[in-house]
Amino acid sequence: MKHKQKQWALGGLVASMMLAIVALVAPIRAAITPEAMESPQWSRAIPSSACPSGGVNCHRASPALADVNNDGILDIIIATRAGHIVALRHDGSADGAVIFDVDIASAIGMAPNTAVIQSSPAVGDIDNNDGGRPEIVVGFGSDVGTGTKGGVIVLEHNGTVKNGWPRFTIDTHSNGNPKTVFSTPAIGDLDNDGDKEIVVGSFDKRIYAYHHNGSMVAGFPADSALLDRFPTWPNLVGKLADSIWSSPALADLNGDGHLDIVIGTDEGNFDSRYGGNSGGWTCPYTLPAGWAPGYCGGSLYAVDYQGNLLPGFPKYYLEIIQSTPAIADLNENGTPDIFHGTGTFYHVNSPDHPTYGFRVFGLNNNGTTLSGWNGGKVTNNTTPASPAIGDIAGDNRPELIMGDNSGRIFAWNADGSLVSGFPMIPKTYNGQTHNFDVGLSFVLGDIDNDNKQEIIFNMKSSVVIVDGNGQQLTTSNSGADGKPGYTTGGWLVNTPALGDVDDDGRLELIVHDSTLYVWDLPNSNLDTDWPMFKHDAERTSRANRPGTLGPVTNEMFVIPAAGATQANGAIGITNLGDEPLNWSASDSLAHHNVDLILSSGQIAGHGYASVNLVIDDLPDFGIGWHDLGDITVTTTTLSGDPAGSATAAQSRNLRCGSPWRRAG
Repeated sequence: MKHKQKQWALGGLVASMMLAIVALVAPIRAAITPEAMESPQWSRAIPSSACPSGGVNCHRASPALADVNNDGILDIIIATRAGHIVALRHDGSADGAVIFDVDIASAIGMAPNTAVIQSSPAVGDIDNNDGGRPEIVVGFGSDVGTGTKGGVIVLEHNGTVKNGWPRFTIDTHSNGNPKTVFSTPAIGDLDNDGDKEIVVGSFDKRIYAYHHNGSMVAGFPADSALLDRFPTWPNLVGKLADSIWSSPALADLNGDGHLDIVIGTDEGNFDSRYGGNSGGWTCPYTLPAGWAPGYCGGSLYAVDYQGNLLPGFPKYYLEIIQSTPAIADLNENGTPDIFHGTGTFYHVNSPDHPTYGFRVFGLNNNGTTLSGWNGGKVTNNTTPASPAIGDIAGDNRPELIMGDNSGRIFAWNADGSLVSGFPMIPKTYNGQTHNFDVGLSFVLGDIDNDNKQEIIFNMKSSVVIVDGNGQQLTTSNSGADGKPGYTTGGWLVNTPALGDVDDDGRLELIVHDSTLYVWDLPNSNLDTDWPMFKHDAERTSRANRPGTLGPVTNEMFVIPAAGATQANGAIGITNLGDEPLNWSASDSLAHHNVDLILSSGQIAGHGYASVNLVIDDLPDFGIGWHDLGDITVTTTTLSGDPAGSATAAQSRNLRCGSPWRRAG
């Protein structure tokens, strides 16, 4: 993978020991507008279709970066409003090379170029097959008013449609077409069986989870949380009470070793007139015309790998949630935190135009409010965009970055305080401002090699870069200020991507309207905390916790067979983080007849390994506890950076004989 994600914290432990196919896009180089101060390294026109409001620049899908052709270099995967999924690679030419271009229309039973994709492609090896080659997963379907067919499709790495796909949503529009999947899928191994599942939300009010072969995961689509209150309402079985625009995030919230699903929804709550326990829910504003009385708001769901609600969820709010959650251990307490914005519906449609959605929320893994985030952080307008997380301040700690519909960017520290220099109002290359609407987000990368992350995002036809102190680094007066400018031929309504797509050891900036643009960033390094929409190609929306060595027990039992003179022992070590760790063990053992026989290796994220020992001359020990001295376990990152160390408070002991535990 040609981008390097910064590790915010490092862990280690010194354990004292006592031992118990495909049509191609025409290679047409796009004309670059005269305003483009920075010329792209390469560009290419992509398949487009007319937008509802006119023009062709309404591609909501954001690019993904992944190695599709198995050459060790990141490729670019995009999806277009015209229903095409296109994979491209750098080949040194002015317009790059197409790996495949697939119009999904025939696969879903539509006329050529009439399918619509607004969901960003997710890329990952879902079937654990074909040498790790990835599949491409995309939701499809149009805006609410148009009603083209909706669902999820999966392509193989060569662009052919994978067996078992597409899958359509269950409910249909009035024209009979299945409803839209606007949500960007997330890929992850929910059931820990070695292959990966696909999770997505839908306009038909469902949270879907599919196996790699297209079959539904048991427990999905998930039931509404309101079913407990209204058990006789059949429309709450296997579906929610309202639609889903938000995209899922995946993280192990409760520490059970399984990924959980976090997603925003339009499902609100009902007041006491409906019976059951309303929890005191009320709607404090005039509802939109024709709206059900006493029903309002939105919710944040968290469900486990079997579709069961996690304790503390859902969280109900007085505005819908179109924002996609972002997850990271922001306060570095060892558990994941959840951050999200809201949406726009009640603010726009209620005659009162309530401002309850002018908030960004921070939650602990159990749904309680994060310290310093009581009531949410106030913004100047609605917050349907999606947060990004990374170290913009250069303090080796992550910060949260978010935009609102007033056109402001906010950045907060873990304790809820604003980062110095924020909020700020960014401007396009010619000085205009713009709002941050649903589906938009930010990418973070060190583009000037100053050891902190810069904030990069699309605004109208500009790509804007802001420093971690809130200062804009790109021009806002058409280059008169001497700052660089990155502009395109049309509006950008998606999120950029950062990655090394030409294998030169530096980042490239990738954006697309109806043309794909790739700019070289010659002063960058490969440090990217949040390189694409929803963080990574699998679209987990999770900033990986660095590898962290878990607690090591201070006792080991050995029960030798009768007459045995030798026995084997092991010390279990665990990685509590998402990133792998290299480990090694050394000893200063008090007994010459105890030796390490496995003293190094690698631990996968959330994985387990053993430090193995052999114990000779057992009769020398006898029944009882024996202090073996110290074993030091040292961990490093995969790049070889030291991971630090800590010392256990107690000695490691060996218990020979019956497996009773020492008191005290």
